[in-house]
Amino acid sequence: MDNFWLCVSGIRILAYRLCCKCCTKEEPPRPQYPILVLGHEGCGKTTLLSIFNGEELTAPPAPTVGFSIKSLVFPRVILVAKEIGGSGEQKSYWNRYLKDIATLVYVIDCATPADQRTAAILTLIALLDNASLANIPLLVLANKQDLPGAISETELLKELRDKITRDVLVAPCVGTSRESVQAAFAPLVRQYFTPLDSS
Repeated sequence: MDNFWLCVSGIRILAYRLCCKCCTKEEPPRPQYPILVLGHEGCGKTTLLSIFNGEELTAPPAPTVGFSIKSLVFPRVILVAKEIGGSGEQKSYWNRYLKDIATLVYVIDCATPADQRTAAILTLIALLDNASLANIPLLVLANKQDLPGAISETELLKELRDKITRDVLVAPCVGTSRESVQAAFAPLVRQYFTPLDSS
């Protein structure tokens, strides 16, 4: 008799597992897209990518040497961000990484003096001469909006429009605020990755 009830219990457990397996619909894997994040040294690339992922920074991060990779996870898509250091020597290697990317994200420190901001824009213009970037989205993050003297994204867009003829998304960004960084990426995801992600 004990064996009978043991068999009944086993059948119930098996039936329960089969039911759960059939009734639980697994979500399809999120597509992943490689993006490149560039900008002059000190513009805040490492900080904003870390903050996006909820990392706590107790001190400003050291300048990136070489490159780092972080995944930016959205509800239905993942952007795999490769950030390359922005020092003078490292900028000479940027062109090597422009192929096979879905988006270029360029970060500009909007609180920096006008001459340094102009230098950052001229660097971007030189990059855009590369044929690999002809048909991919360009997102410019107008970073450090929280600092005194920072120009707005509207002012930055005007400076860009005076020098760049192609389509460009410009988004305001406070690199130390996760909410701000996520909002800065939202237009890119909404415009270029819809209907994969409508958030």
